[in-house]
Amino acid sequence: MSPHPIDRALPALRFDELGLPDLAHGGAWCAVCLDEFEGAAEVRRPTGCGHVFHRACLDRWILASPAAALALRTCPLCRAPLVSGDGAGDELAPLLIPLCFAPS
Repeated sequence: MSPHPIDRALPALRFDELGLPDLAHGGAWCAVCLDEFEGAAEVRRPTGCGHVFHRACLDRWILASPAAALALRTCPLCRAPLVSGDGAGDELAPLLIPLCFAPS
């Protein structure tokens, strides 16, 4: 089974694997849900800006966005493109549904 298009464009990883030593002991939170990141929390880090969000929070943001492709969707915090300008994520266009903050 192939990975979901969101996982191909913005792979999820554990917060403690990001290599952010200044934030490993608290002080970083998701700008979507406002919860602090825990070491083993699954997160996504958009390549366009580097902010960090809980995987579930960013997935909800992506799926609720009216933009036609992931490359056109923006960070919920700074509005930079979620993916860098290489066209990655364009396969997410049909995923429209009808109806973290950490320094970069």
